Amino acid sequence: MPIKEKIKNSLFLKIILIFLAAHLTIAAVGYSMHKYFASRPHHQNMDRNMAQYSAYLINRMGIPPDTSKAKELADSLHIAIRFTARKMNWASEPPDIEKGTLQWHTVTGKKQFSIAYVANGLFVQNTTPQGVYTLLFKSRVWENGSEIQWRILTMVLFMMFILTILYFIIRRLLQPIEQLDEATKQLSAGNLDYKLTTTRKDELGDLARSFNLMTARIKEMLKARDQLLLDASHELRSPLTRIKVALEFIENGSARNDIRSDIADMEMMITELLEKERLDSTFGGLHKTDVDLSEIVHKVCASYDKQRPGIELTVHAQNLKIKADGERLRMALDNLVQNALKFSTPDSPAVQINLEQSGQEVWITVQDFGQGIPSDEITHIFEPFYRVDKSRSKKTGGYGLGMSLVKKIIDLHSGKIEIDSEPGRGTTVRIRLKMNQYVGK
Repeated sequence: MPIKEKIKNSLFLKIILIFLAAHLTIAAVGYSMHKYFASRPHHQNMDRNMAQYSAYLINRMGIPPDTSKAKELADSLHIAIRFTARKMNWASEPPDIEKGTLQWHTVTGKKQFSIAYVANGLFVQNTTPQGVYTLLFKSRVWENGSEIQWRILTMVLFMMFILTILYFIIRRLLQPIEQLDEATKQLSAGNLDYKLTTTRKDELGDLARSFNLMTARIKEMLKARDQLLLDASHELRSPLTRIKVALEFIENGSARNDIRSDIADMEMMITELLEKERLDSTFGGLHKTDVDLSEIVHKVCASYDKQRPGIELTVHAQNLKIKADGERLRMALDNLVQNALKFSTPDSPAVQINLEQSGQEVWITVQDFGQGIPSDEITHIFEPFYRVDKSRSKKTGGYGLGMSLVKKIIDLHSGKIEIDSEPGRGTTVRIRLKMNQYVGK
């Protein structure tokens, strides 16, 4: 991933860069202020101060100077002192800069003083009748060029060390955000039991606890909704049975056929609701036996052999006997085939069903060439009661429970279901089942 994308997608890197930018800005402002105060107008004030200070030091050394006092001052103040006269030429240390190479300027108001700046200090020269005093104010810690480089390198390494420590501190402080990101992914995948663990008392800790409270309430709401649907489904069974009995006493005709069709739809909805609840129950889970997948697929296709546009079945595998809940797999495949036929037109190409084995996996593919599903709707297909057609017309689908039940069945078999669709070109549904448990094991 390019560095620009990494920075764009990483909150931690953004914070580190902000700190780094702030540090560089402060350094730049400091440097600019230094350059400003080192400009000529400010030099004039400093020149006068340095001239007065030099006069004070010269008075302490005496005129003519006492070399022992001059040496003591040079050592204690970390400066170099040079005195030149007709009968005396003395320096506290060997000169590294010749006076002839310096650019001297006279201090304003003090014509007996001249100032010359060098890279690591400044010269102050006082001309007296007894001779010329030259003082070099120079920090000795900067005299060695290699030492300067080491100090700069040390500062850079120290800055990198501070930034590294800062990175880990910030990363630790913002760790709940990473955990919250994982929690939202788990929640979007339907895992309402996922909880964040935190002992923090700050805002991010409050956010984690609020997330846990939100998931708990969502879970309670969904459980209440499912219980309501389950209770309603149980209560509808008896009236539907009585209606079916009464229907037998009605003469044949369109009214009787319409009522029978409505009853069949309601029974299917109730069956799907109850079946989904059974799968969630401890005592109503899968009942695995030795089943032949090819046989299940053939039976499902045979039940729709007279329905247009028809079905073309292709089997690329032999001996597909595994341990599974055959009735639940048949129910899932029946829903898929029924949907493929329902959303095809009589003039569409036949629905393609393929059964093939790849290593220790078996793939069941159901492909139609009907109206298709918009891309922004695909992610909601497996949600209960969700339908692409918002009018909820009986002509365009059932109650939106079929695909939710299909996914539930496939998930309980440790399988995977994928949907690929394009409006106007049809829909392809792929089911992958692992064959790690063979018959007889």
